[in-house]
Amino acid sequence: MKDLLLEFYSINAIGIIKLSKKCYKIKTSQNSFILKIADDENVQTIYNYITMLKLNFIVKPLLNKNGLVLTKYQDKWIYITPYLEQDGINVKGLKLRVYFEKIAQLHNKSFYSEKISNGYFEKLFEYLQDQIVSRRSFFENMIQKIESSNYKSSSEWLFLLNYNKIMASINKSDDFLRKVMKQTESKSSIRLSLVYNNFDYDHILLEKDMLLSIDKMKIDLPIFDIYDVYQRMDDVFFDLDDLISNYLKKVILYDYEKSLLCCLLLLVPVIDMNEDEIENVITLTRLFYYLNAVQTVIDLLQAK
Repeated sequence: MKDLLLEFYSINAIGIIKLSKKCYKIKTSQNSFILKIADDENVQTIYNYITMLKLNFIVKPLLNKNGLVLTKYQDKWIYITPYLEQDGINVKGLKLRVYFEKIAQLHNKSFYSEKISNGYFEKLFEYLQDQIVSRRSFFENMIQKIESSNYKSSSEWLFLLNYNKIMASINKSDDFLRKVMKQTESKSSIRLSLVYNNFDYDHILLEKDMLLSIDKMKIDLPIFDIYDVYQRMDDVFFDLDDLISNYLKKVILYDYEKSLLCCLLLLVPVIDMNEDEIENVITLTRLFYYLNAVQTVIDLLQAK
C-alpha cells in the first residue's frame, strides 16, 4: 500500500491507521490524509460534478498521477482525501443549521430535468405500496400479539395507547402516495439534483463550513436529503421547524416532490422490541417524537 501511495499520489506514508472497515488514516512527516475504499466507481462522477459546479463546501478527493480520483488496489478501488481535524464544536443545533444550508446550496446549484423511462413512476409506486402494506402488517401483528397477552408490560401499554396514531400515519402515507400518482400521471420528466445522502454530525465542520464525505452522494430527487435526516438522527432532537422552513424558502419544491416527501416521512419506521423493557420504552418514545415531528413537516409543506 505504501508503494502505491508513493507512486500514484507522491505520498510518503510513515503510518497507516485503520479507522473503520473502509477508512484509513495515512500519516506522513508533514500532514495526514484519509484513504477510503469506494463502493463503486460513482465517486469519480461525483468529483466531476463537485469540480464543475465549484461546490467548495464539500471535501474534494486528490487526483492520482493519471488525473483520476480512483486508483485500483488489488480487487478494490481506493481514493484519497485531505485529513481535516474535527473542530471540537459539537453543538448539534448549529451543525444541523449548517447542514440544511449546505444541502439547500447543493440542490439549487445542481438541479436539472431529465426525461424518465416508461414505467419509472409505476415501479416507484409499486415499491411504496409494498412498503405501506408491509408496515401496516408489521404493526397489526404487534398489536394482535400484545392484545392476546395476559400480562402487558409498560412498553406494551405505551404501544397500545398510541397504536391509532401509528396506523393513522401509515394511512396518511397511503393517501399521499395516491396524490403523487395523480400529480405525476402525465409527467414525462423529473427534476434531479446532487444529494448528499449521508447525514452525520461528524461530517459537518463548523469552522471550515464544510461537509466531509462524498461516499454516498448521488443524483436523485432532492427530497431524499430531508428524508435521510429524519431516518438517521440518533437522538430525540426533532425540533427542525425553522430549519425546514428556511430550506423551503431557498429550495422551491414541486407539488409532487412535496407529496412524495410526505408519503415517505409518514411511513412509520419498523421498530425492534426486545427483552430490555427500558430500551423498549425509549424506542417507542423516540418513535412518537418522530411522528409528532413529521406532522410538523407535513403542515409546513402543505402551507407552502
